Amino acid sequence: MSSKQIPSDAPLTVRPYPKKEDENNMRIVTPVEIKIPNITYNPPSCDVTQDVPTVIFATIYTGNIYHEFNDIAIPLFLTCRHFQLRIRFIVTNFKARWVTKFNPLLLGLSSYPANNGKLLRESFNLRVKHESEIQELNMVIVSCRRMRMLVNEDDLVRVAKGLGYHVIRASPDQMANLRELPGVLNRCSVLVGARRVGLTNNVFLPEGVVVVQVVEWSLEWASEAYYGGVLVL
Repeated sequence: MSSKQIPSDAPLTVRPYPKKEDENNMRIVTPVEIKIPNITYNPPSCDVTQDVPTVIFATIYTGNIYHEFNDIAIPLFLTCRHFQLRIRFIVTNFKARWVTKFNPLLLGLSSYPANNGKLLRESFNLRVKHESEIQELNMVIVSCRRMRMLVNEDDLVRVAKGLGYHVIRASPDQMANLRELPGVLNRCSVLVGARRVGLTNNVFLPEGVVVVQVVEWSLEWASEAYYGGVLVL
């Protein structure tokens, strides 16, 4: 994209997903803001620079082989092949299972590793990259009082505290607060919750932490497809 396509008086916001007509999926793709220096915008000096282009793409709608290929893999191939490996990847809406599954494709398109978390960490000022950097044991429990309520939540809290965890009970509303939640989860060692209740926020967790997903009756497939690697209680 040339600078002539970017308005000089305002940033350009794009969503890195090829099916622009799919309004439902486009709404959940993390937007990327592109700015160029001008009279009113003087960005700070870069600490790190790259000498190769970067392609940003989103790994949403995974778990279905048709969409994995048609919505991500094929557009990525058509976009990147002509760079002949001299390209870097940044992944938004990161799905580790897709990157692992299609790692041979990524290695065939780029000689550099996928930069899967850098954009998210920078956007939300997430300083902890790995669980080993966390100073104390923190457990976040997604605490619901109506649907998907953990009936033995008090027992879980008592046992966790006995094991040395600092326990934080977060309501679904608190899990949707992107001003405070990312920093809390970035210092979290364990996240516990039921399917579809706040577990999407695992994107703010450092690498190496534990996510416990409580699977409801007969919803094993959905739980595995949405988050993967479930721990059935």
